Amino acid sequence: MRSPDSLSEIDKARLADFSEARAYSALVECAREVNDPTFRTARIGSALALCSDTVKSSVIFNRVIGLGLFEDASERLAYVLTSR
Repeated sequence: MRSPDSLSEIDKARLADFSEARAYSALVECAREVNDPTFRTARIGSALALCSDTVKSSVIFNRVIGLGLFEDASERLAYVLTSR
């Protein structure tokens, strides 16, 4: 594995966002395992939406991680991700 110092700024951003996305996606999967349908994820390209119908006061949920890291970010793409 390369040293973080040798990574470009965009590669550092990608690594951080993808690591965070994997961790929070696993958290949502745990909620699914206990049959809590209020948590869900949606992925398009590099973007991952973490959504909850019940949790409204947390910065962990109801957001998109990784949008625009490999594809053009757009309001339409963010809308599609969060509407699923």
